[in-house]
Formats: sequence, C-alpha cells, structure tokens
Amino acid sequence: MNQIFFALFLAIVGGDALAQSSLPPCPTDASIVRTNCVGTAATTTGGSYSGGFKDDQFSGEGTFTFVDGTKYIGEFRANEFYGKGSPISVDNYVLVEGVRLDQFTVITSKGRWYWASHSGLGNLFFVLSDSVQQVGALRRAWVIMANPKPDNGVLSSRALDIFDCTNERFQRMTTFNHKGPFASGEVISFDGTKNWMYLPPDVAYASIMRYVCNYKVAPGDSRPAGSKIPVAR
Repeated sequence: MNQIFFALFLAIVGGDALAQSSLPPCPTDASIVRTNCVGTAATTTGGSYSGGFKDDQFSGEGTFTFVDGTKYIGEFRANEFYGKGSPISVDNYVLVEGVRLDQFTVITSKGRWYWASHSGLGNLFFVLSDSVQQVGALRRAWVIMANPKPDNGVLSSRALDIFDCTNERFQRMTTFNHKGPFASGEVISFDGTKNWMYLPPDVAYASIMRYVCNYKVAPGDSRPAGSKIPVAR
C-alpha cells in the first residue's frame, strides 16, 4: 500500500490560504469530483493536505502536514509525493532536498534513498538503497537520521548499521554527526561501535530493518563475513 496515508477522509474547502493559486477553489459538495482545483483534506491518520487536486486525488503543488507538525512541501501525483519537494520541520529546517520518484524513494546528490520511517518526534530516517549489502548472514547499510532541529548542534547523522534479520536486532558500527541537513556540513562529532539492540516491531526504526532485510541484494553486493566496510557514497 503506497498511497500517502491509507483511506482519506476528505473535507474540501476553499479559502484565503489558497488564493495564491491560479486554479479555482474545489467545490464543497463532496459528491462532485474535485479536479483541476485547489482545496484541503484531512486524513484518518490525523494529517492534513492543502493544494491541488485532480480526479479527487492530491496532484500538482501542495503541502502535507504530519501529526507532529512536520510538513512536506512540493509536488504530488495520485495521492503520492512525486517530483521536487522537501520535508520541513516544525522549526522550519529543510530536512532534505531532492526529487521524489514515488511515495518512498527520493533522489539526491548523495544517491537514491528510501524514506524508511517518520517518528512521532519529527525525526526522519532514510536508507541509502545502493549501500545495502549481504555480509555473511548479516546485512549492512548506510542510514541518515534527520533531526527536526539541532540537537547539541547536530541537525543530521550518517550511520553505518549492521542488521541481524533473523534475530531482529541491529548494531551501529559508526556514526558521523553533521551540523547541516542530510549529512551535509561540518562533522562536529563521531560515535564508535555500539552494542546490539533489539527492535520492537512498533518503533519507527523497525521499518528501516524491514526495508533492509527485504531489499533484493544484487549478487555482486554479497560479501563474506569479515569483509571491509565500504565508505558511504
């Protein structure tokens, strides 16, 4: 299921906030298909959308606001993030800039990333898809964690994680803490190897493990246990 937020409960209205668009306001009559117009919508998960519609779906330019206040501002197609856009934190920090290929895939100057999860605290987690490798019975991948605002000067972190898919646990091998968004800017601190951690299935980071463990690794990306750790691209 890769629609933005499952079943939608649409409450379409016109208003001053939409006056800047060249498209007309969407009709308030829910029985009329909303297309080539601008309006707002509430979802069953507590989020909200403001922007263009086509065939009763989010389309064109718009803004989606998550329950925690994080916003995604950019382009939409058929109820999905698609095209240029950026998630913006509650404190108005741009967390990542790139081009969305679908609901979960974003292309940046650092490669193709999977938007794996979004915690209730406003943190976003991304996996570098091309970095997922099989190492013996384990898997490893580079992950970026975007903070909603600087935490002790850190706005984002880049980490190399090892995943034990059989036992549902992971180990953080190394972490670079950056001053800028999406692992950019000065590295202001560094963390070494941590102990293995088990992940309950309902925590945000568990979705990263599911993605990495289910990722179809190419034959050339399988390595024997004990092989050297590659540098993130």
